[in-house]
Amino acid sequence: MLRAIRPRVREAARLTVTECAGLLMEDVSGLDMQTAKAHGSKAATAGRFRTNGKTGTARRIDRHSFSAWHLEQRERDLDAAGYTTDGQGCYAAR
Repeated sequence: MLRAIRPRVREAARLTVTECAGLLMEDVSGLDMQTAKAHGSKAATAGRFRTNGKTGTARRIDRHSFSAWHLEQRERDLDAAGYTTDGQGCYAAR
C-alpha cells in the first residue's frame, strides 16, 4: 500500500500552518516539516501574508497572500542561485 509522504492540502481560502509547510516542502528539497512550519509561522508573525490574527493551532493563513509570498520567495531563491527569467516564467542559468 502506498501512503502520502506529505499531508494533502485542501482547497480552502484559509490554510493551517501545517498545510502551508506542506506547500513549502514541495518546492524546497531537504526541508523537513518542522523547519517548514517554523519558516511559515515566522513569516506570518512578521506580517508577510494575511492571517486571522491568531497564534498557535488557531492560526489560519490566507491562501492567496501565502501563494504570492511563496512565489516571491521562490523567485528570490532562483535569483540568488544564478537563474534568470525570460519574462514568461521560464528560468535558465545565467
